[in-house]
Amino acid sequence: MLNLQQISVSYGDTQIVRGVDMTIGRGELVCLMGRNGVGKSTLLKSIIGLLPLNSGRIEFEGRDISKASPDKRARLGIGYVPQGREIFPGLTVLENLKIGLLANPGRLAEVPEQIFDYFPMLKSILNRKGGVLSGGQQQQLAIARALAAEPKLLILDEPTEGIQPSIILLIGQFLETLRKKGRVAVLLVEQYLDFALKLADSCYVMEKGQIAMNGRVESLDKEVIKHYLVFKLLLTGVLQTAACTEMRDEGSCQARCRMTIRPCGEIMAPSQFQTAHARNPKRRTEASPKMCS
Repeated sequence: MLNLQQISVSYGDTQIVRGVDMTIGRGELVCLMGRNGVGKSTLLKSIIGLLPLNSGRIEFEGRDISKASPDKRARLGIGYVPQGREIFPGLTVLENLKIGLLANPGRLAEVPEQIFDYFPMLKSILNRKGGVLSGGQQQQLAIARALAAEPKLLILDEPTEGIQPSIILLIGQFLETLRKKGRVAVLLVEQYLDFALKLADSCYVMEKGQIAMNGRVESLDKEVIKHYLVFKLLLTGVLQTAACTEMRDEGSCQARCRMTIRPCGEIMAPSQFQTAHARNPKRRTEASPKMCS
């Protein structure tokens, strides 16, 4: 369905994505992983047409869309849920959903009822402004808005970031249902390793703008993937790694942040790590005895 051939993308004179190849089949759920800043979101923005290609080719359902505008790609069936949700805060939930309908060339008159089967909470708050919703509610709305156009490919950029575990579970159930139905392909960018590998058919791992490893989930070494997900910090003259080992609740960091190379939850950048510990100085840290290469 989606075929990327040697994609390269830059911001100004800085090349971010370097020669990326990727294939997503119809109904397949593919996960893209990697540390913050390795080019994942940039790659997604090039797929949906927000960033031009330096070189390479993007094919969707056998059609070259490398130079197609973002609105044309949306009408062809590419749905996008950005990192940070980016709903319209001044519009109601229903108005946000109806904006999603505009990407459907058939121009559905009403929001598909199936959306409320996936996210039933939304039906009870249709007249509520998007700006007063919690982070978890906004994430459900952002996904539902993309689904309103009935896309053939749904792209999600870190949908579990900054939301409570109950909503992460709900999103996981939704993605599992979508995968089982096999009608919509999914490209999922995620740093929560166990969540991603439980859902995905295939996985790509990025490092420095390139694909460092890829394959069917069952064929990949989880420990090797972890190596590409941890942040390296210089602490007391020794190179260590920092990762958050548990999911964080909405609006606060309730995880125990450790110096370890066993990341099973959201990965924290050095600045996040320091800020979290400043908020909670009683949090226990451990220096990993294992050196990082």
